Amino acid sequence: EILPERFSILNYDYRIGSVCDAVFPQNKKKKAKRTELAKLFDKSNKSKKVIVKSLEPRPSVYDNMTPEQLNKAVKESTQQQTKVNPPKISSESDEKKNTRTIFVGNLPLHCKAKDLKKLFNRYGIIESIRFRSVPIAEPNLSKKVAFIKKKFHSKAQSMNAYIVFETEKAAQDAMESNGIEFLNRHIRVDLATNSNQHDHKRSVFVGNLPLEVQDESLRTHFLSCGEIETVRIIRDSKTGIGKGFGFVTFKSSDSIIMAIKLHGSIFNKTNSLRVFRSSKQPLQKKSGPFKFSGTASSKKQTKQAAKLRIKRKEKRKNLKRNNQNCNRSVKSQKPRQRTADSKNKDVIR
Repeated sequence: EILPERFSILNYDYRIGSVCDAVFPQNKKKKAKRTELAKLFDKSNKSKKVIVKSLEPRPSVYDNMTPEQLNKAVKESTQQQTKVNPPKISSESDEKKNTRTIFVGNLPLHCKAKDLKKLFNRYGIIESIRFRSVPIAEPNLSKKVAFIKKKFHSKAQSMNAYIVFETEKAAQDAMESNGIEFLNRHIRVDLATNSNQHDHKRSVFVGNLPLEVQDESLRTHFLSCGEIETVRIIRDSKTGIGKGFGFVTFKSSDSIIMAIKLHGSIFNKTNSLRVFRSSKQPLQKKSGPFKFSGTASSKKQTKQAAKLRIKRKEKRKNLKRNNQNCNRSVKSQKPRQRTADSKNKDVIR
């Protein structure tokens, strides 16, 4: 209440109601300003005097304006700001951009953007390269910080990347590099629109995999079945550790018959693999006449199973009713047992 609205201490201006850097100093030089200002509000430092100079409010352009003039001035200032900083308008939609983007999987953690540019520059001009699925060592770290400081999960060894080209043709030409060996790894290259899809007719589902499995070890296990196009292991998005299952896609559908024969084979001397044909629907354990096989049952089979269940319930109900009716009829036909008194009466007669 005693201090004016604007005042100065040691040639530093202050205003009541506003937070300034002097109250929260960031450098050592500003500590002197803070101590002088703190003396005003410290009751223990009454003996020390602080010289306070009152300041007149600074004149502004808007003081002598009418309300109409103020509204016009505000509109003009907003228009100038929009001209200087116009809003960002996306030149193309995400769908069109994805047609120019390729997905590159199974990259080693020591891979850099320079290495990818050397490999894919021959197909066309590259706009940007983004690394994704970076395995984080600590849950509190962000993926960007983990990639910069190289703090990866100890059990993870791979990551993915997205490369954007200037033209769609360059992205389609880059598909030729799918399955080539790059930095001692067979990389998986596909369009961004098809990165989560695979051909079920040429693919095999592989289950009961160890969590620390790598694409290269799974590839060597199925090399005897035929030429492999891609190997895809489903992993956790944060840690990069596998979830225990994956897919192997061959170049020809004939290789699936050889791959299914590896069902129950031992992998890495620890796990016995489950190998089945790949299907669009998830694997589910079905009860009833259709026992669990590797492939999920079709819609026709599920309808047939439901009809059979209903028929069985009706048969059970009918059997119960027939048994109850038989028991009642048997009870009614049973003769009455003669007592000793009735026998004596017959003898007297």
